[in-house]
This record gives sequence, structure tokens and C-alpha cells, in this order.
Amino acid sequence: MTLLLDSSAIFNLYTEGRYASFLDAYTTPLARYELGNAVWKRVHLAKTTKQEEGQKLLDALDTLYLKMNKITEIDTGETLKLADENGITYYDASYITTALDHGLTLITDDTRLRKTASKYLTAIDSQHIPTQ
Repeated sequence: MTLLLDSSAIFNLYTEGRYASFLDAYTTPLARYELGNAVWKRVHLAKTTKQEEGQKLLDALDTLYLKMNKITEIDTGETLKLADENGITYYDASYITTALDHGLTLITDDTRLRKTASKYLTAIDSQHIPTQ
């Protein structure tokens, strides 16, 4: 099974120390920005992480992101259609379209995205990634 990880899965697997299990997986360029946003939420909104700690976390996540395989092509028309038909963001639809176009299993800890994606492909949360 070849995996496509969204940022929620990457973030959670990293913070659980399980990042070695996905370095051969795929992601999209969008994940890099979403990871930054996840750290920003901890620093700015939740105030659970100091900015310096946030920067260290972001550096570590970025290092892992850079080691992952990236898929940069996207069927924009199909992504927009899927987003519209399912009432999800274009960002979320892009993960589904990418997984569909490349025959990948989507790994996401976003419950709504996983539920929608499951209508089209295999989508599981990061806790259920098969051990390699």
C-alpha cells in the first residue's frame, strides 16, 4: 500500500515519534504550508508553545517534509468539482484528487476529510497505518 499523507497525519505521526514509518510516503506541496499553520496555531492561538519552541518544531517538520516524495500535479477541474459536490475546501479536495489520480491510500487525521475521501478511495487515520 502506497500512502499519501496530509498535514494532519504528518504532524501527529511526528509528535508521536512515528515519522520513520512515513518517510517513503507521498504528500503534496500544500502540506508544507499546512504544517506551518499547525505550529502557528500552537504558538499564536492556543499559546501552548513558545515561539522559539515552535520554530524548532517547524524546522523538524520541514526537514521531514523535504525528505518525503511530493506530487505536484493536480487536476484542478476535478478538484474543484469534488470540492463543490462534497462541500469541502479545495485544499481538502486536492488530497483526494491526488490520491485518486495516483492510486494512493490517503492518510488523514481530519475526520471530515477522511469520511468524504472514503466515498472515493481508501482513507485511514494515522493510528491505522500498517507497520512496514
